[in-house]
Amino acid sequence: LNAHVIYDKLRSRRTPFLSFKKDLVRELIAGRSYRKDYGRPRRGPVEYRLVENKHMVEFSRFSRACVVCSEKIKRRGGRVHAERVRVKTVCSSCQVSLCVRPTRNCFALYHTQERYW
Repeated sequence: LNAHVIYDKLRSRRTPFLSFKKDLVRELIAGRSYRKDYGRPRRGPVEYRLVENKHMVEFSRFSRACVVCSEKIKRRGGRVHAERVRVKTVCSSCQVSLCVRPTRNCFALYHTQERYW
């Protein structure tokens, strides 16, 4: 309300409050996007993850979903493996969670194939 009074004094004419609010909102959001990105940041470009000798397995304190297994589930519309797809292994360069097990090596798959799903 105080801003409306000041706005009227600066323009030296009376503006309806609703018009003032609409103008104010238009000015505040002009050319800006206020969409919040949820979740983890997006992975880097394909070329980066396919470069050899820069990726190492690290262990995390937190368990997260394996990127490869999650993508397979999403693309095939169901579970890929019988067990839960949560891992504590992370690529040191890409910062993505990947399975590293004798039965499946999503770490190698992710870093050697463009379409790993």
